Amino acid sequence: MEKKIHKTLIKIYNLVVASGSLLALALTRRKRMQAPPEVTSLVFSFDRPLQLHALIKSLVQNQHVTRDVLVVYRSSSPTIGLSYQRVFNSFRNQINLIPIQEDNRGLKPALLDALNRMECSHFLLYVDDQVVFKSLNKSETQSALAVADVFTFRLGLNTRYCYTLNKSQAIPVHQTQGDLIFWGIEQGADDFRYPFSFDGTFIPSLYLKLCCRFLSYKGPNSLEGAMNYSLWLALILRLRMAAPSHQKCVNFVLGRVQDEVANRSLDYDINTLHQLYLDGFELRASPELAETIVSPHCETGFEIVDQSTKKLAIASTQPLGQHRLP
Repeated sequence: MEKKIHKTLIKIYNLVVASGSLLALALTRRKRMQAPPEVTSLVFSFDRPLQLHALIKSLVQNQHVTRDVLVVYRSSSPTIGLSYQRVFNSFRNQINLIPIQEDNRGLKPALLDALNRMECSHFLLYVDDQVVFKSLNKSETQSALAVADVFTFRLGLNTRYCYTLNKSQAIPVHQTQGDLIFWGIEQGADDFRYPFSFDGTFIPSLYLKLCCRFLSYKGPNSLEGAMNYSLWLALILRLRMAAPSHQKCVNFVLGRVQDEVANRSLDYDINTLHQLYLDGFELRASPELAETIVSPHCETGFEIVDQSTKKLAIASTQPLGQHRLP
């Protein structure tokens, strides 16, 4: 009972005291971007070196907005910790990669440490099971943030299925400008009404820094949830969102590593995926994904390839659990 009361009080605090007032402060002080935004990528990772390698490689190839990437990570074993170092070393000369390990201090001190290392107008948020499969450039980012408060490229006109709720979703009433779409938060539903996602989303640094300092959270999932509590205030302040006409990134939901939220996934074993990385395999998006994707989260559309021979080991047109791993 005491634990339940404590959780309720934290939720009330995040909702009323912190999230609401911080969002009001951030949105009332907002300025549309007339100059190119200054962007730093921020990635959250836990026990997923295989997936993190895939994400960072996709950033090197397709993300042309910033080359600065902060990675706040933790590992449950020294072996996985060593694999993280191997990932970081793989991209040392290709991107400005700044790893920040949680150690025993928890997420909040590590995250504040990370955010204080960079001065920028926006942070571009990722989680480690994502892959960017289409090019993201500076000009479209500037155009989006000149009109919208939040720019996400996990959504698009193709995104007609909400994986987390396991249901179809409607495209909101929107305006079109070139290859971008814009909508008011009041027009959206499901994925289109969840502005502060950590999945390929530009979030104003003022709001993110304030939330990371003053909200109560245990991990990235609870922080993201708390930042989205004040949807009512976002409606009042007429928050505007933007996305490309076709989404450009995806979460491959191979398995769940956190215990904050019981998200849907294939529930594939963490150690099995880690062993694939140790054995020299690489995760990537399949070539046909861009033409077939209908959701920000997918159980299909990925390949696992032997890095040394480039031989395709697994092509997932079916969930991974239906394949025999090498």
